[in-house]
Amino acid sequence: MSNYTEIFDSMVFVLSQFAQSNKALNTDEIIYRLGMSRRTVQRITKALKESGWLDYKKVGRNHLYFATDKTMQLFGDKQ
Repeated sequence: MSNYTEIFDSMVFVLSQFAQSNKALNTDEIIYRLGMSRRTVQRITKALKESGWLDYKKVGRNHLYFATDKTMQLFGDKQ
């Protein structure tokens, strides 16, 4: 059960970083901020996007991820 707790904690931490950021973040910036492997960041951002917590825009070959309104509301920014 602790594995599920760790996954949940990671997801919440990632969301909090996006809620605090005023800009979209690419994968390399997320890796730097979170200290996670590229593959872990890719899995987490994919899951959070599919569930509506993050969105992205494609710029060249990069995906720039940003918090959705759903994430901002969770962390207290009612916009």
